[in-house]
Amino acid sequence: MVYAIKYLFLFGLVNCYSASRPVWSITSKVCLKTALEFPYKCSFTVQTAQDYFKTDRRTCQSKCSITIYRPGLAMYSGTFYSLRRITMYFRDNSTTEGKCARSSNGEESHILVNCSSWKYDEYLIRDGQYCQTHYSSCIPIGYTCFCQCPSGYIMVNGHCLIANVYVGDTCSSNLQCTGTDFSGVCKNHVCHCLLGYLEMNRTCYPAYVLVGNACSLTQQCNGTGHSGVCSYGVCRCQQGYVEINGTCYQGNVRVGNACFSNHQCNGTENSGVCSYGFCQCQPGYLQIDGNCFQGNVPMNQSCTFNHQCSDFPDSACLEGKCKCIDQYINDYVRDCTKRDVLLNQTCKHSDQCSTSPYAACLGGRCKCIDGYKARNDIFCEKGKSSYGGFCSQSDQCTHSTVCKNERCTCKPGFVFINSDCHEIVPLNRSCVHDMQCSRSLYAACSNGKCDCIAGYRAENSNDCVLGDCQEVLDQQQAGCNPVEPEQHEIADCMNFHRDR
Repeated sequence: MVYAIKYLFLFGLVNCYSASRPVWSITSKVCLKTALEFPYKCSFTVQTAQDYFKTDRRTCQSKCSITIYRPGLAMYSGTFYSLRRITMYFRDNSTTEGKCARSSNGEESHILVNCSSWKYDEYLIRDGQYCQTHYSSCIPIGYTCFCQCPSGYIMVNGHCLIANVYVGDTCSSNLQCTGTDFSGVCKNHVCHCLLGYLEMNRTCYPAYVLVGNACSLTQQCNGTGHSGVCSYGVCRCQQGYVEINGTCYQGNVRVGNACFSNHQCNGTENSGVCSYGFCQCQPGYLQIDGNCFQGNVPMNQSCTFNHQCSDFPDSACLEGKCKCIDQYINDYVRDCTKRDVLLNQTCKHSDQCSTSPYAACLGGRCKCIDGYKARNDIFCEKGKSSYGGFCSQSDQCTHSTVCKNERCTCKPGFVFINSDCHEIVPLNRSCVHDMQCSRSLYAACSNGKCDCIAGYRAENSNDCVLGDCQEVLDQQQAGCNPVEPEQHEIADCMNFHRDR
C-alpha cells in the first residue's frame, strides 16, 4: 500500500477538489511544521483541508509535499475524515505513526509527508528523546526527531549555522562559506577564497591568470612569468617584456644580446632582427659599438664611422661625410680612384689626370687636350701654332715658323711644303721634297739628297752651273754657243741643237 501511495505522489496522479465529484487525494506543498501541526487531524472535510494547506504563510528552507488520501477509495465533500496514520520520507529514512483513534469522528484517511527533496545539510534525524529546538525546528514523530534549520541556516554536525557567509566574515565550517563566489574555506574562523583564487575587497578572483586571458585586477596576472599587468581587462606582460605565444620574454633587447624572436629586438634603433639567437641590425645597417648605423652610405652623405663608407673602396668617413681617402677621388659612379695619374698612364676619368691642368683621360690614358702637348710625360704645355696660325710673338709658333704680321710663317731658310715648313738644305744634304733644294735653281731632290739636275754641275755646296756644250750634247744631245757658256742656260743649248 505504501508503494502505491508513493507511486501516486511521485507521478502527480492527484485530483483537485470538486464539490460535484469525488477526489482521490488532497495535495499541497507546505513547510514541515505546517503539515504536522494540522489542527483538524481527527475531524476535517475536504474543504477544510484544502483551505488550511493553501494558506501556509510560514517560511522555511525547504518545503515538503503532502498527500491526504483514503487507501483505495475516493474522498467526498461534506464527509468528515480523520487521520489515522502519518508517514514521513526523508531520502533514505521514513517513519510512520498513528494519530487519531478509530473511535474518533470521521472516516479513516492517511497523510503522506514527503521531504525526500531536502538536502542532507537541511535536516537532522535523531532519537526522539533528544529532540532539541536550539536554532532549529524539531518535530518528534514517534520515537524519531526530525529537525530542520530555519531559513538562512544550514545543518552542520547537528547544529544550525548561519549559511552563505561572505569572505572575511566569521565561520565555524567550510559549508558556511558560500556567500561569495569561489569561496568555501573556513580558516581560523574566517571565510576565505578557494585555493587558486585571490581575495580582494571581499571578492574572490581567479589567481594565476595567464597572459592574454581576462582579468579584473593586476594581482591576478601572475600565471605567466614576468606578467602582472591587467590592462583593458586582459593580463599583459610587465613593462619591458613582450608577449610571444602566451609567454613573456625580455623586450628592448639591444643588438648583440640573446633573443628568441624579432619582437624582442627593439632596444636599439634600426635593429629588430633576431638571427641565430642574437639581436642584429636591420638589413642595410651596420652594428658598430652596440648601435646600428646606416651602411652603404652614398658618397658625400653623412656618416659617423669609416665602416659606413665600405661600399666605396678606398673611402672613409671624413669630416662627417663619406669621402675618398687621400690620393683618391670620387669617380662619380661607385668608386674612389687614384688621383695624380701621370701622363700616358691608365685612367678612368679625367679628374685623375691632375698632374697637369691641361690633361684629360682620353682612350683610357691621361693625355694632353687639344692645343697642348706633353712635356717630359709630366705636364702639358700650350701647343704652338703651325704655319698660317694666329700669333702675337714668335714663341707661339712651332720651331720652324716665326710670327710675322700676326701669322705664323716659315722661318728664313725654310719653305712651306704640304702644311709644314721644311728647311732649305744645301747640295748633298738629305731632303724629301725638291723645293728643299731651292738654294740653286738647277738642283732637285734625287735619291734623298739635293743634287744638280742633268747638264749642271755643282760648283759649291749651294750652286749648280751649266757644264761644257760638248758635255751637254753628250748628255742632252743639244748644242750651245761656246762663247761665255756660263751665261747660257740649258735652254740655249737646246735651242742651238734645234737650229742645227
